[in-house]
Order: sequence, then structure tokens, then C-alpha cells
Amino acid sequence: MNIKYIKKFLHTLEVLIFYFTFFLCRLFIRKNVISWTLGVTENCKNMYYFNKIIPNSYTACFNSDYYTPQLTYNFLYKKKKFFFLNRLSRFFIGPILFAILCIKSKNFLFFWNDGFLSFDENREFQFKFLKKNKKKVACFFCGSEIRSYYCSLKLEKKFNLDNQIRYRLLGQGKKNINDFEMRLKEFCKITDKYADIIFNYETDQISYLKKKCYPFFYNFESKKFQLDLKKFNNLKTVKIVHAPTNPIIKGTPIIRAVIQKLKKLNYNIEYHELVDLKNSEVLKELKDAHIVINELYGYSPGLFSIEGMFSSCMVITSASEKFEKLLPKNSSKSWVVGNYLNLEKQLLYYLNRKEKIRIIAEKGYKWAQTNANLEKNKLIINKILNS
Repeated sequence: MNIKYIKKFLHTLEVLIFYFTFFLCRLFIRKNVISWTLGVTENCKNMYYFNKIIPNSYTACFNSDYYTPQLTYNFLYKKKKFFFLNRLSRFFIGPILFAILCIKSKNFLFFWNDGFLSFDENREFQFKFLKKNKKKVACFFCGSEIRSYYCSLKLEKKFNLDNQIRYRLLGQGKKNINDFEMRLKEFCKITDKYADIIFNYETDQISYLKKKCYPFFYNFESKKFQLDLKKFNNLKTVKIVHAPTNPIIKGTPIIRAVIQKLKKLNYNIEYHELVDLKNSEVLKELKDAHIVINELYGYSPGLFSIEGMFSSCMVITSASEKFEKLLPKNSSKSWVVGNYLNLEKQLLYYLNRKEKIRIIAEKGYKWAQTNANLEKNKLIINKILNS
């Protein structure tokens, strides 16, 4: 049997499970007691922190973040050991939970590109049902799930710089890329049609979305991070930290080569490359670090850059409001704009003027406290969602 028809049959089955649950449960469940349901995929603690920001919200997490296993949610799907059992369980739980939450919740905020239903292409059935029942739909996009390959290549020509998409799809055949772009166009079309609110970096995560996007919000409990400039009192050895989740797209080979060259030039550098560590372990390493090097091909700071700034480190990253217009004005004065072309030059400048490292670190900390502060973002985000 054609795979297309199998998926169509399975979608029909999960829709029937949804409707059966919905009509049965609405006789017993109180309506609209939750302001916002947040789901279903966690990425960089976004869903977790939005739950703290939005009053009376409910988190339904089917895909947790490997790097932050300690985070808790109102509902957390626990994956089964056996693949078939896991898929079967997910197939039934998804539409049942969605049906219950459609009764209990006024609005829905979707993270990443997943939904409650396993075979609902582009989330169209879910979006359509929610809008038909006068519920607000919002989407928060995090990166590779929405970023277009071809649109990103056009930006390379515009800015005359390579960007990460060239390396993210390295080795992918033209057919695979074309198929991805076709699916993405349809996904964006459905999102534009039904979503009331979209959070997305319009340049860094460039895509086929036509609707106005609100900025990507970084949210941290800023009280947990104190400015620590004492570590800069002794810069005899400069500790540099890099934490690549994907070494190729983060520019890790270039960073390694530059560090190796600087060591041969007798610069006293202690280089730590943090790989496959939990987020709590990364933050511990940052406490006594002086310089954080994040990605060399992106247009926005990224989570690790924000963590570096909150940890009183001087951050080097390719992000700049020159590229990403949704960044706050003059943002890149709070870090060092370094990319795959000028990393060595930037490091040499600051290693020869060590007193300036502390100055940039302090600027970065203040930027993070102003722009990535959960408490300060709370009013802005709730105003957007309630508009």
C-alpha cells in the first residue's frame, strides 16, 4: 500500500479518536479554565520559561530537551523503551490530550513545528479546529524547523558572508533539499493562514512566512546570575569556552585552528570545548570563563551567547543588528562581532588588550539583564499574546 494512503488512514483514525474524546469529555470538563496551552516540543527552555511568563498557562511536552532533563511540565510524555510501543502510545495520547485541552484552554501556543497529532500534516487540522472554535493560535519558531535553505543562500549574496545553512545541509542531495523547501512552503502557507501570532527571527530564521513576526525572546531568571568581574583580576591565563551542539555549523573547526595557532604564538590560553554536557554543567564551566565563542555563521546571538553574557563573559559571535533587524538597537556593541573570516583578528585584538575583555563582559551582562530578563519580557510578551 502507498505510504501516502497509510498516513491518510492514520490521520483519519487519530481525528476520530480526537472527536470521540472531545464530545465525550465536554460533558464533564469545565470549559476555558486555562488561558494558554503551550506545546509540544521543548527547545532551549523556551516552553518552560513561557509557562512562567504567561499566567494560568499549561505545558504539554511530548519532546523534552536532552540538555535540560531537570525541567518539569504539567504533562510530560515519557517515551517507551520499544519503538513500536512508543509510537502506538504517542498516537493515542496525542489526540486524547488535545481534545481535553481544546475544552479546557482558551488559546494555544505551539513551539517548534510539531503538534499533538502525529499524522496531521502542517498541523492543519489542529489549527483549523482551534480557529473554528474561536481560540487564538500562536507559533514560536526556534531555528532549523523554519529556516529556508534557498532564502538563506540569497542572504549570503546580500551580506557577502557564508551562513550556517550551507553547512547544515552539507551532503544533502538536490532532491532532498527541493523536497524540504516544498514542504516548508506549504507549512508556512498553513501557518500564515491560521496563526494569529508568530514569534520568529525574520533574518536569522528566514523562511516563506508572509505574516509580520514578533522577535524571538530569550528568557532567563536573571536573579540567578550575578555580575562577577573579579575573575578578570588575573588574566595571566585566559579561559576560552566553546560549546558546539553541531560543530560544523557553529564553526568549531575554525575555532580550533585559530586557538592552536594562537597557542603556538605563545598566547597563554586555556581552551575548553564543552560537548554533550547538560545545561547545568555548561553554566558551571562558564563561571570562571573569560571569553565565550559561540557560532560564526549566524545572525542572532543564540542561547549559549546569552548564557555567556549572564555569566559575565565576553562573548564573540557573528550576530549583529546589521543583519537581524529584530534585535534591539545597538545590541552588537555588547559583544564582539566575530565570524569565520575575522575570528583570529578579533581574538588577537583582545588578547593584546586584556583590560578590554572585562569592559565588554560587563556590557554583555547589562544587555542580558535588559533584553533576556524573564521579568522584563513578561509584560511585553503578555501584551503581544493578548492583543
